[in-house]
Amino acid sequence: MSKHAILSRTLFIALFALLTISAFLSRPLWANIPEGFKVSPQPNQILTEEKPVIKIRYPKDLEMDFSIVRLWINDAEVSGNCLRTPRYVSYQPFVDMPSGEVKVRFEGKAATAKNKKDIIKLEWHFELQKPQAIKSITHNANHDMGYMEDIVVQAESVPGAIAWFSIEDIVDEVSMDESVPGKYEGRYRVKINDNKLKAHVTVHVKAGGHQYDRTLDNPICISGGMFTITIYEPQQNDLVPLSFKIKGHTRPNAIIYMQPKIGMGESMGTQVNDRNKASFGSIPYYADENGDFVIEYGFPIMLPNMQAMLMFSAVDPEGNKSLPKQLWVKFKQPESQRSQVRKSGARPSSEQPQEAKKTQ
Repeated sequence: MSKHAILSRTLFIALFALLTISAFLSRPLWANIPEGFKVSPQPNQILTEEKPVIKIRYPKDLEMDFSIVRLWINDAEVSGNCLRTPRYVSYQPFVDMPSGEVKVRFEGKAATAKNKKDIIKLEWHFELQKPQAIKSITHNANHDMGYMEDIVVQAESVPGAIAWFSIEDIVDEVSMDESVPGKYEGRYRVKINDNKLKAHVTVHVKAGGHQYDRTLDNPICISGGMFTITIYEPQQNDLVPLSFKIKGHTRPNAIIYMQPKIGMGESMGTQVNDRNKASFGSIPYYADENGDFVIEYGFPIMLPNMQAMLMFSAVDPEGNKSLPKQLWVKFKQPESQRSQVRKSGARPSSEQPQEAKKTQ
C-alpha cells in the first residue's frame, strides 16, 4: 500500500472518530423522551430560577390517564404535588431548589391502554445555576481561635437584605449588621466549650423572598479550651503614640507578662532578630475577675521609623500557662516634632545646596 493511500486512510479514520465523538457529545445526557412529547426545561438546559416549572406535554393524538401519572425529581416522588390533566402534567417546587443537576423521571399510561404493563417512561435532566447574591466573604480567623476571641465575619451582598452566618457544629445563627449598603458584619465570641478542628463558615442572606447561602472553602479551627490572650486595642500594625493603652482579655485573675522589643523600620521584619531590636525585661500586669486588663505603656523617646513587637504570655491562678501572643505596632511622630519640621522647612543634609558646604 502506498504512502498516499495510508495517509488517506488514516485521515478518514480520524475524521470518522471526530464526527462520532461530536455526535455523542451533542446528544442530551440522560434523555429518554418518546416522539411527540415536549418537556420543559429542555434536556441539559441551564436555568437561574430557584423554583422552576417542570412540565411535560403529551402528543396531540394521545390522551393520558392522568389519575396514574407519576413524577420524580432527583429520585424523590412529587406526584401528589403535581397539576395533572389529560394533556399535560406540571410541577413547581414550594421552596428554592439548590444549584446543581436536576433529574426528572416520568411514568404514565395512555387512557386507551388495555395492558397495565404499557407504561410510558420519560427521563432527562437540566441544571440550576442560581445567581450568586453573596459576592464575597472574609473573616479574621486566620489562626486557632481560643476562648473569648471574637470571630469577625464580613460579607458583601445585595443592599437591604437580612444576613447572618453560622459555624459548623458551633453556632447556627449569628446576626450580621449592614454598616453601609451591601456590606454586612457579624461577630461571635468563642465559648470555653467550643471545639472543632475544621469548622466551615456559611453566610446566609435573605433578599427578595429568596435565601442565598455561601460556604467558605477553607474551614477555621476553634479551640475554646485553649488558654489564650486576646488583644482588642490596638490592632496588629496600628499606628500608636509613644504612650498608649493596651486592652485585652484572658482568664480571670491571670498574671500577664509583656516583653517589648524595639526596632527601626524594615529591620523589624517578621522574624525575631535580636541584632536589630532592643529587648527589655518582662513586665507583669494583672487581669481582673472577668479576665479583662488594661496596660498603660510608653516609650521615652521617638526614633526614626520606630516599631515595636510586644510579646504577651499569661499564667492563671492554677499555674497554667497561656499560648504566646504577639502584637506589632508602629509609632506616630510626636506633634511637637512635626511642628518643628513644618516651621523650619529644613531639608536633610544630603539635599542641601552644594554652595552651603564650601569651606572658608
